[in-house]
Amino acid sequence: MANCQKAVGFQNLVERWFAELTNRKLRRSAHRSVTELETDIRKWITEWNKDPKPFVWTKTADEILETLAAYCGLITGSGHQQEIGPHAEVPIVT
Repeated sequence: MANCQKAVGFQNLVERWFAELTNRKLRRSAHRSVTELETDIRKWITEWNKDPKPFVWTKTADEILETLAAYCGLITGSGHQQEIGPHAEVPIVT
């Protein structure tokens, strides 16, 4: 189970990094070719790696699950009306 959790944690970090790339670079630029896009991404990566900062979680897993449970409870017909975590205090609509 621990290896699965580590893999999921790593996947989340990778997804977070690509979100940063998308939000900070790709949405703000235009490229006329794939080569130009690749060059631009490589430059961004080089700059990013000059001053790397680790991603730090600010909430516990239980806090995240409680927020998710509250959100899913607000979505009508989402199919997520069951309790998500052991500490969910949000009333779930069925």
